[in-house]
Amino acid sequence: MNIITESKSRHYKNNKISVKKFFRNFFTLPFEIGLYGFSAIFTVIVTVRILSYILKFQEVFRITINDLLFSLWGFIIFFLFTILKHFKKY
Repeated sequence: MNIITESKSRHYKNNKISVKKFFRNFFTLPFEIGLYGFSAIFTVIVTVRILSYILKFQEVFRITINDLLFSLWGFIIFFLFTILKHFKKY
């Protein structure tokens, strides 16, 4: 007679995170990705401004404070998206 035994072992995931990894995931990386978002949107705005100046839709080429504020929204959106993505993992 053969006896088969099953053992139900539970493996718990170690949820401890190092300070270095925490700082990287929730501060450094989101700030870096936020800068990419800022620069991407700012590049699009400047490109459109340059093209409109070249095609004579605008008399003067200028970057206003509103252009920087729109780019800041890009920073905020990319920053929060990255934090939420890493927050979902933990």
